[in-house]
Amino acid sequence: MMADIDREMAEKVMEWHEDSYAPWGGLPHEGPSWVREDGAMILQRDFTPSTDISQALGDSKSLDTVVGMMKKKGYDLILCTYSGQNKNTATFLLPPTAWDVPHEWTGKADTPAMAICLAAKACVEDKNGD
Repeated sequence: MMADIDREMAEKVMEWHEDSYAPWGGLPHEGPSWVREDGAMILQRDFTPSTDISQALGDSKSLDTVVGMMKKKGYDLILCTYSGQNKNTATFLLPPTAWDVPHEWTGKADTPAMAICLAAKACVEDKNGD
């Protein structure tokens, strides 16, 4: 079962929608897929950025990562990692404009991947008014 945070990353950050009829999505043993308008596609069971740092951070440029998509939307990332419970902090920053102050959204978690997802969630929920 997909974690709620992973679903939110897929829908709100990655801008994917669920498609049961994507090439492999209609097969019951493989489950539904996430599909994006640009044609990017991944099985839902394979998209777990809250636990997979390569999907959360990756090279930070790929549009197939949470950070890559947030950067495309104009956000910068500050990531501080430490060992220990709730010690990893991720902050997305939106640089100030001439008439605005900088904005930031922070997530703290046991792992860097979850901290990134929590910060991205706070950002998109604030921007969308959720």
